[in-house]
Amino acid sequence: MNVCAETVSEEEPNDITSQAQLIFANSESASGCVNGTYSGQYVVNGTISSYDTDWYMVWLSAGTKYVTSSGASFNYEIYEENDLIYPMYTNSYYNNGSGVSAQSFTVTTSGTYYVKLTGILTSSSSYTLAVGGPTYLVDDYYYYFGSIYMNGSNYVTPLYTVNETSIPNGAIVYRIIMGGITSTNVNGVDILNITGVYSCSLSGYNPSTNVSIYSNVPAKADWRFTFKYKKNITIYPSVTIKYVYPVTS
Repeated sequence: MNVCAETVSEEEPNDITSQAQLIFANSESASGCVNGTYSGQYVVNGTISSYDTDWYMVWLSAGTKYVTSSGASFNYEIYEENDLIYPMYTNSYYNNGSGVSAQSFTVTTSGTYYVKLTGILTSSSSYTLAVGGPTYLVDDYYYYFGSIYMNGSNYVTPLYTVNETSIPNGAIVYRIIMGGITSTNVNGVDILNITGVYSCSLSGYNPSTNVSIYSNVPAKADWRFTFKYKKNITIYPSVTIKYVYPVTS
């Protein structure tokens, strides 16, 4: 995961409940990821093996929470403060080389919770851990419209990304960049995101725009692109939709 904000190192000994290291819940935001500040992010860097157990103590508000990890594989258990014998949730994180992974669990009552990690491999390896809200990543979706012949009128074409599997669920648009159009071949392009009720107009001089995260414009959507006629000409437009998304699996 991108670690650019609050980062702490594991403090040994933390092998038993009474030695549990106090950490803060991750409360990273989509906007913090996009602007590079990663405000609210709280990540622990630690090491673990099958001979080691790491305990953490964290205050969590009620709702859906995530254990987000990368690096060393481990089993983990989550305990309520008033019951340190029977875990309320158990699972495992396996490093399969795909990067950051998250697993969700439900907190019914706000309060202090304990997280117990037990290494899987005999060799000691490093891990990153965030507990609380999801972490966020950025990515983009590129689409080439092919050749379009502008012949006396505007040209309207759809782009349907609702079922696009390469775009994660919950992805929110933060920037749109058009390619293959200039002020000499079109009078700009109008973009409509029907799903998110969002629209913008781009000129051929600067065919790109930032989109406010707080507009919640979905990347998986029903889009319409209207290329505005200037002269009879064949254009070869493309669009790059930059988005930010929560890591929830």
